[in-house]
Amino acid sequence: EEARAEEEKKRAEEARLAAEQEEFRRQQLEEAKREEEEMERLRAEAALKAAEEQRQREEDAKRAAELAEQAKAEEERIKKEAAALEAEKVAHEEEVLKAA
Repeated sequence: EEARAEEEKKRAEEARLAAEQEEFRRQQLEEAKREEEEMERLRAEAALKAAEEQRQREEDAKRAAELAEQAKAEEERIKKEAAALEAEKVAHEEEVLKAA
């Protein structure tokens, strides 16, 4: 009788320990799952940020190209205007020389 009670007590203690171990494993799995979800969220945020930075770089490069094109066009316009003024000056000087 006493041995049987001792055996039941031993089995109850083993069952309690097994339940504690199972609860600990469950908590560890939940924590690992939360950590994995957080890592996935951080990876997604990083990918989104990288995509936004790439879009911004492309936009900046496009704007720089547009500004360079505008500057080139303005430079050409100024050169043409300077050439026209020079031609006008030469023509005026020739008229002055003819008149003299």
